[in-house]
Amino acid sequence: MIEANSAAGRWLTIRAVAAGLITIFSISGCVFTTGHVKFDYPPPLPTMKIAGPHAPHIAVHVVDKRPTQILGHKINGLGMKTADIVSDTDISVILKNAFEAELEERGFTLGPGGNLVEVTLVDLHNHYLRSLSPPEAIAKMSINVRVDYLGGTVSYNKFLSAYSQMAIMPNWGVKTAQNVLNGALRNGVSKAFNDSAFISALKKP
Repeated sequence: MIEANSAAGRWLTIRAVAAGLITIFSISGCVFTTGHVKFDYPPPLPTMKIAGPHAPHIAVHVVDKRPTQILGHKINGLGMKTADIVSDTDISVILKNAFEAELEERGFTLGPGGNLVEVTLVDLHNHYLRSLSPPEAIAKMSINVRVDYLGGTVSYNKFLSAYSQMAIMPNWGVKTAQNVLNGALRNGVSKAFNDSAFISALKKP
């Protein structure tokens, strides 16, 4: 009887260990695979038309000069970095579309033969702050925005940084990174268009 109980106990232990290993490997399989996020930019809110009848056409050019395409890393339950997080969408295209949409909403006409808005994407990444309670995900975007007149004169040139953050408890997943990264991008575009010097440069022929 004792031997039977001992054998049964060993069998239960083996089953428990096996179940634990299966759980660990299934979690690891998720944590250690590359995370993919998507970027989008919502339609601009209705805004007063500020471009006069003689406002120049505006072309938008975006250059991605980030040192890496990695946007961040997944975090396991111990707070350790695991797999990379990358974008499934071309961020430079999203950024270009965002600037063009905001320009059109303000009454500007897109096209060559006028002013050039050149946006350089310098940095875009997210990270986690476990020291806060609850922990937070934070994303930062840095861009340089320049306005060139048709003759080549630079009328506006400014480096802008924008942030977005949100509590992540209890979810440390890629969805949280996607939300804060999109937030930083939108805040960066908004920061440019809220700069009166940028708007003034746009309207000058």
